[in-house]
Amino acid sequence: GERERSVIFSGKNVPLISFSPIFLSKVSLGKLLTNVSIVLSSFFFLGFIKVVPGTFGTLGGAILYYFIHPLSLLNYFIYTCVLFFVGTICAQKTGEYYKSSDDRRIVIAEVVGFLLTMLWIDFSIRNIIMGFIIFRIYDITKPSHANTIDRYIKNSWGVMLDDVIAALYANATLRLLV
Repeated sequence: GERERSVIFSGKNVPLISFSPIFLSKVSLGKLLTNVSIVLSSFFFLGFIKVVPGTFGTLGGAILYYFIHPLSLLNYFIYTCVLFFVGTICAQKTGEYYKSSDDRRIVIAEVVGFLLTMLWIDFSIRNIIMGFIIFRIYDITKPSHANTIDRYIKNSWGVMLDDVIAALYANATLRLLV
């Protein structure tokens, strides 16, 4: 029979997604959703980088920001909210797969956090770099409200919301500086 294709990241086999009709006919919907969730919650495998995956997730957010910043403010906000809710669902599924609600490979929260950090900030490379640094500081140090969420909400909502709180602090700081 045909073997399942997988790749090893951080010592764990991760199923690869194959869009061949033969493969899809043999895979369950649950397995397909898990695969898609792993890809999205790790932001296209940036979360699998062994050293500072959150920083690489934030870098992924900065790259995404570069491409979506021309959207109207309303569309940018809607896009970010949709990404937040999709990210929460994917983080839940990925957390279940890895048996850890706050697995370090889940970096979609950093992507959303960076996009929120840059909300209402004028586009410039200088502001992107400043936003990146400020968000990472708040994300790592977890100011009081983010720390409370991180400590008491042990599911995908907590994973996403502590980065949203860090992003609100980062956005306010960045707005004061630019």
